[in-house]
Amino acid sequence: EEFENLWRRFSVQGTRRGSTVNPVAESLNNSAKRANEEGLFNRAYHLFMCAHALSAKLEIRISAINMLLKMGDAAAAVAQYEALLTNSSTQLNERLDAVIRRKLLESQLALTEPPVPSQG
Repeated sequence: EEFENLWRRFSVQGTRRGSTVNPVAESLNNSAKRANEEGLFNRAYHLFMCAHALSAKLEIRISAINMLLKMGDAAAAVAQYEALLTNSSTQLNERLDAVIRRKLLESQLALTEPPVPSQG
């Protein structure tokens, strides 16, 4: 239902001309943050990806990739962080480069950790 409401809002309102903020992307990003706080990582991942598609903000893409790690898919997180670092079209400032490299290392370490046995 939330997706339908946001899609309706996007298809009617769209992006504001001359504005650097896409209100739909901002709303999706905020919903993704809430989903992350609630432990709904798959939902947060998809919301972040939609927000990134509408805004092209690299910070949002990094948040989406981080959800992969939280869902236990460290291999996918590694691949996507590496792609960000090697993609020549990605404009990275020092801060974002450092964040991506730190998250990449975190994801690589997660690949080497033995799985935690399930309880129950």
